[in-house]
Amino acid sequence: MIALYIAAAAVLLYAVFIVGPAFTAAHFIFAKMAPLGSDGSKDDPRFTPYLGEMIAAYNFIESKNPRRVEITARDGTRLGADLVVGTSDRVVVFCHGYRASPKINFPIQGRMMAENGYSLLFIRQRGHDGSGGKNSTLGLLEGDDIIKWTEYARETLGAKKIVVYGLSMGAFAVSSVADRFDPESVTALVVDSGYSSPKKQLMTECGRRRLPGSLMMPWIGLYAKAKFGVSIRKSAPDALRRASVPVFFIHGKEDRTVPLSEGTENFGACASEKEMAVPETGQHGVAFPAGGAELKEKLLSFLDKANSRQEL
Repeated sequence: MIALYIAAAAVLLYAVFIVGPAFTAAHFIFAKMAPLGSDGSKDDPRFTPYLGEMIAAYNFIESKNPRRVEITARDGTRLGADLVVGTSDRVVVFCHGYRASPKINFPIQGRMMAENGYSLLFIRQRGHDGSGGKNSTLGLLEGDDIIKWTEYARETLGAKKIVVYGLSMGAFAVSSVADRFDPESVTALVVDSGYSSPKKQLMTECGRRRLPGSLMMPWIGLYAKAKFGVSIRKSAPDALRRASVPVFFIHGKEDRTVPLSEGTENFGACASEKEMAVPETGQHGVAFPAGGAELKEKLLSFLDKANSRQEL
C-alpha cells in the first residue's frame, strides 16, 4: 500500500512539475505572435551598431511604395506580404524569424537586392502581424507557405529567377523544404542563422533557462503533433541532403540564440552547390550587417553565378 502511495505521489509530482509546465510552454511557443511595435529594434542592443544603416535602408524601401499582396496557404490560412517591384525578372522572397518582422530582419538586405534590380517580396509568416493563422509553428508549417510564395512569384509576378532568403525560423523553414523548390525558377537559397530542427532549438532554449528539456520535450512534441500534425524532430539536414538548388549559408560566430554548430551541421549536410560566410562579430539576427561589405560582395557574386548557371 505504501508503494502505491509513493507511485501515486510520483505521478502527481510529474504531472504538476513536468507535464503541466510542458503543455503551458507549448501553448506559448506556438501561440499567435502579438503585433510588433514600429521600432522594436531600437530597444534591442544587438541592433545598436547597425541601427543607422537599418533605418536608412528601411526608408529607402518605403520610398519604393511597397504594396500589400495576399495568397492562401494549403490549409486555407490567409498569408500577406509587402511587394516592391524591381527592374528585372528577378525576385527575392524574404522569410523572417520567430516573433520578428521584415522591417527588423531585412532592411539592409532588401535595399541591397533592390539596388541590384530584384523585386522584393517581404512575406509575413503565419501567426504574425500581417498574416492570418492562430499559431506560429517554428517553421514546421511555414515551409509549405514559402513554397506557395515562390509559386506566386513565378505565376503572378512572372519571376524567372527567384532567390529565397530565410533568417532564423525563416531559415529553418527554407532549409526544411530545400529539396522541394523548383530549380527551373528558384535559382538560390540563403540560409541565415538557421537551426537544424525545432527540437534542437527548443533544447537550447531550455538549457539557457535551466529547464528540464529532456523531460519536457516529449510533451511539447505531443502537443505539436496533436494540434498541427507536425513533428518537432523535423530535420533541415534531411532536406538539404536532397537539395539541388545552390545554397548560401550565413551564421555569426557570436550567435548565442542559435549556436554556430547548428549552421555548420546544415552546411555540412547540403548536397547542392554551397558557400558559407561566418562573420566574426554580430549576434543572432545581425550576422549579415556584421559581415559588412565583404559579405555583401560574396553573396551577390554567389547569386550572380547561380542566376547565370540557370541560363545555360
